[in-house]
Amino acid sequence: MASATVTEVITRTVNATSATASSADRAPPQGGLFENSNPSEFDPKNPIVLFIIQASLVIILTRAIHFPLAYLRQPRVIAE
Repeated sequence: MASATVTEVITRTVNATSATASSADRAPPQGGLFENSNPSEFDPKNPIVLFIIQASLVIILTRAIHFPLAYLRQPRVIAE
């Protein structure tokens, strides 16, 4: 008898929580690749995105340029 009441309480709780969930309870969209947003589009309110893209591009290019220059015994500073 006690297990039947526990099951009923759990069923009522699950049904109540699923019924109250709506789109108003969800977080607003954050943007990004999964939401078809272009991350490289400049936004004056959020310039850190552009900075991260530019910094990673510089780091990747300097590593790529350093690879062939290492055979000429050139330090990484020359690639930078």
